This record gives sequence, C-alpha cells and structure tokens, in this order.
Amino acid sequence: MGNAPDDIKEIANYVTDSNMNDGVAKVVEKFILAPVQN
Repeated sequence: MGNAPDDIKEIANYVTDSNMNDGVAKVVEKFILAPVQN
C-alpha cells in the first residue's frame, strides 16, 4: 500500500495507492480483473 513504511515499499514488488485513494481496488482491477477480461 502507498501508506506503508518506506523501508517496506523499497523491497516490495508493487506499490499501489494508499487506502484513502482506493489502493486495494486498484490492485484488484490490475491483477485480478484485467487478466480475466483479456
């Protein structure tokens, strides 16, 4: 999540927006819904 501590974001494979900016919804759309639709 975008609101994670910087040291965690540095080692993450992907960083999305914060909770307040619909970060979870964006990950679901990108990694779950988009591959199913293609």
